[in-house]
Amino acid sequence: MTSSSFGSSFTTTRRALIAGQRVRLTLLRRRLRAEAERGRARIYGFMAVGVGVGALVFVIAAGGAWFVVRAKAPELIVTGTVAALSAVALALVFSSLGHAAQAFFSAKDLWLWEAAPTGPVARFIDRCTETAMAALPPTLALGTLGVVGLQLGGGGGLWAALRAVLAVFVVAPIPVALGVILAHLGGAFLPAGRLRRLSMVILGVALTVVLVWFRRLRVERLLTEEGAAQLLGDARGISTMGPWFLPPRQLATFVVEGDVAALGVGVAGVAVAVVVAFVVHVGLYRRARKLAVDESPTGVLQGSLMARTMRLLTSVISPDLRPMVEKDLLAFMRDPGQWGQVILLAGVGVLYVVNAAALGDGLRQLGPVGRVLLTSMHAGIVTFIAGGLSARFAFPQMGLEGPAVWIVDGAPMSPRRLLRAKWISALPVAAIFPGALAVAGAVVLDLGVVRVVWTSASIMAFAVLLAGLGVARGAVSPLFDAASLSELAMGPGAMATVIQSTVFSGALAVAVAVADGLVFGLNSGRVDVVTAVGGTFVAIAAPTMVLWITVRRAFAAAEDGFMHRRLLGEAPRQEAPRSLESLD
Repeated sequence: MTSSSFGSSFTTTRRALIAGQRVRLTLLRRRLRAEAERGRARIYGFMAVGVGVGALVFVIAAGGAWFVVRAKAPELIVTGTVAALSAVALALVFSSLGHAAQAFFSAKDLWLWEAAPTGPVARFIDRCTETAMAALPPTLALGTLGVVGLQLGGGGGLWAALRAVLAVFVVAPIPVALGVILAHLGGAFLPAGRLRRLSMVILGVALTVVLVWFRRLRVERLLTEEGAAQLLGDARGISTMGPWFLPPRQLATFVVEGDVAALGVGVAGVAVAVVVAFVVHVGLYRRARKLAVDESPTGVLQGSLMARTMRLLTSVISPDLRPMVEKDLLAFMRDPGQWGQVILLAGVGVLYVVNAAALGDGLRQLGPVGRVLLTSMHAGIVTFIAGGLSARFAFPQMGLEGPAVWIVDGAPMSPRRLLRAKWISALPVAAIFPGALAVAGAVVLDLGVVRVVWTSASIMAFAVLLAGLGVARGAVSPLFDAASLSELAMGPGAMATVIQSTVFSGALAVAVAVADGLVFGLNSGRVDVVTAVGGTFVAIAAPTMVLWITVRRAFAAAEDGFMHRRLLGEAPRQEAPRSLESLD
């Protein structure tokens, strides 16, 4: 290649990358303007949640570092920094894998990169940028706050905090490179759709394993002097975490000790990972790209066991609701953005069940009062999880219709029947999973057969009503042009639904405490049968009826909103096409 042709190719590549970044910035500005036009409360809500979570991460990291310094174990600051940087990298690998599979093999503007005379370098950089923008920002921000908190809490000062920020951004390309490598290796054997599904399953399993491992650490030992000393002794045993050549360890040395040579070794390791990712991209891109076109066996195959099971389960549903329910269930199983989050949230349930035994041992020491509190807390925690699932999965049900909502508007289906179908579609995640969690938790807590039955039945009924509340609240003013399920499940409406569900969860916890207290009084002979049975029924029925009335009113408001939209029409927001600007 002559110098002139090389210079021309470099110029074309540079202009293509600049054009791609301009398109991204334009789309970002339009999205921000559209969010601002919908009301500042939504933006303030996002900011409040982000600031709150960030502050919590910072305080926990700073407090932990301050504790280990006071315990005369400053060497654990290095261990904690290595662990934090490694956690940031590992937490983002599977997310980067899913986004890389989309960006490299399924994006709508790939045809332009394949047709443009830019070569694989420009395509690789642009697709990596797309992957990084989709996968990194939230976790990267929290990781930065955590590592900075470690340095400030450990007395490292401002310069250590600045080095921590630099180290986090240096380590960020590692998960992107690993995600690209895994996406190409997996994409050479599996279609992109299956690859995304597999990555979500692996991520869910990994999260569950991490939560169980974290529970086995028994961090509650920090509450006693002997336990804290034992925990610190165990931590000192792993003070040299990981091989010396790994970038997180070298960067941790740079952060804590200011060793510039360690920074150079860490940067070199990151560069090697990026170069390997590029080599894999050049070698496997064409095969993976061709295979990505095959998305056929992604849902429920006609005649398969899953299809027959779904047909059997939906056969009990009214015929006029059945098509909508089947459509929503099929869309749920075909979209990793929906069922993938269920796998992740299942880790919360596993964490509760794993910790339930410790919770029960602690409260039983209080005698009968602790037994009543244990039953009450079990009902409150599981119902709180049900409320979160309702806001995450039931609230977006109407918005998931997307720009094709005109099909629903034109269907011969009344708003009431449509909302009922959406309610039924939300039950598997928002009600059945909390019901199963209620039974499992009650068995682990050893509440007894009678308590298992009536507490699980109460929680299940509440979860069903909370799912209906989420569907109705989300149908009042749905967003039909949201980019993802996460956008549908965020905002003032979803946050208000979470708060409302939390209030009802607390009410059920109080009701269960009253009911269980009456049962205990009956068993001890202090309360007669009529008072115990009647009081238990009233205690459980009161919050349930209030929730039922709230759901009915929410359904009425959603029906009015649906009819208003059907009569007047509402066009979704329009955005610029996701393609590069002209290279001319």
